[in-house]
Amino acid sequence: MPRLITAIVAAALALALLEIRDRLGCPSVDTPACPRISMLLGAGVPAWLPAVPAAAEEASQAQAEQAYQRGAKALDERQWEKDPALRGEAARQLGLMGAEAQLWEIYQAEADPAVKKDILQALFLGGKGEKLVEVARTDRDAKLRLAAIRNLGLAGKRWGEQLVSIYDADQDKSIRTAVIHALFLQSNVQPLIAIARKEANPELKREAVQKLSLMRSKEATEFMMELLNK
Repeated sequence: MPRLITAIVAAALALALLEIRDRLGCPSVDTPACPRISMLLGAGVPAWLPAVPAAAEEASQAQAEQAYQRGAKALDERQWEKDPALRGEAARQLGLMGAEAQLWEIYQAEADPAVKKDILQALFLGGKGEKLVEVARTDRDAKLRLAAIRNLGLAGKRWGEQLVSIYDADQDKSIRTAVIHALFLQSNVQPLIAIARKEANPELKREAVQKLSLMRSKEATEFMMELLNK
């Protein structure tokens, strides 16, 4: 529980810093607070703990009060539990700051599937594909596994090998279809050709071939010509 509370505090501080930044009008205004806030947002969670009050002092009393009201709302666990939109927004901000450990703590404790999807997107935004792979392989909720696979597709070719591994290990048709779509999003031709060659399920084979027909690559064109000449 203490680690989860730390994650919630981190999310609240992120929201408070962003609120202060927005109300000051950064970066268009000339005030010492703006570069300080930018530095804190880039530095990560440990640097925020003592520094939010100092940043708020640069704002007017009304601005600081409004920022802290938002932060306090997030820190109130009862409100946190009641407001999935707040949790989702905090997750997105933490993702942009690369706070993977905090996001993962919140994900494991979260019960709302919609918020969990927001956290998966936040992990993608933060470039943290390892946890997405873990969710895609092991989560009990098929919809969350599908969401993780889609985000791996958006994350680029470097996750192609992991997607192929998921495809080979999971016989679920919807999961395999999602992997095909993810490889297409990556413009990852070779794994799609391999799937089209070896897949016994005609629907999945057709899905892979259809995606290859949309890809502008020499390998995809050669494979399509090979099919036509059979």
